[in-house]
Amino acid sequence: MFRKKYKVVLKVVVLAIVLGVLLNACSKRQTVTEEYNTISDLAYSEKCKIEPIIYIEEKTGFVPYIVLTNDYNGKTLLLRKEILPENRRVSDYSAYYEESEIDNYLMGEFFDNLPIQTRCLIQDSEIEILDERCLNQIDDSVITIVRKVFLLSFTELRYKKNGHVGVEGVPLLYFKDNKNRFATMNNGKFTVSWWLRSADSTYDSCVYAVGPEGEIGSTNACNMNGIRPAFCVDGKQEIYKEEGRYILK
Repeated sequence: MFRKKYKVVLKVVVLAIVLGVLLNACSKRQTVTEEYNTISDLAYSEKCKIEPIIYIEEKTGFVPYIVLTNDYNGKTLLLRKEILPENRRVSDYSAYYEESEIDNYLMGEFFDNLPIQTRCLIQDSEIEILDERCLNQIDDSVITIVRKVFLLSFTELRYKKNGHVGVEGVPLLYFKDNKNRFATMNNGKFTVSWWLRSADSTYDSCVYAVGPEGEIGSTNACNMNGIRPAFCVDGKQEIYKEEGRYILK
């Protein structure tokens, strides 16, 4: 009789220990998940434990954006991970960014085609661009304009001032690693060039772009390169995890 009671007690103890371990593991998994409640929680840092990717709804479905920083003038900056399907030119000649073809496209057709819930998340951002009077003058004076969707700058890609470009914004830590400048098409099979908003002040018709290997150089504004839209959202905006990916909606 004593042995039977002992075996029953032993089984109960073992079961309690197993349940305790399982509950503790579940609790830890919930804690890890709860660390990423807002979009700013995903912002890139050198101590990142996960890839700083959030999925944003576009016209064709959800696509990945990189959460570059949670301090872009107090907001959280996102950059499309892959370039848009269609390459475009900056303009037919001028390197000036404000109201160029590419600026008007991002603020017009691209923004207008986003689902209304996505458009509502995007906030106004103050960005710096080279002053138009500096073109062909080797001058680096900048002005500030307000945009909802825009291109990144030479400075933000962590390239040092070379006398032919204005200091537009501040260097972003994410681009400390050269490979983080690579961009691919939607099929992800090969890297491609993509536009920056920075004009090369040596000329009045050249704009900087990132090459397939992450290098940066200037090229004619009328050339065709990839586009990676960037925009800011409120860092306190909640995120959700569905099918193993974080979604902003």
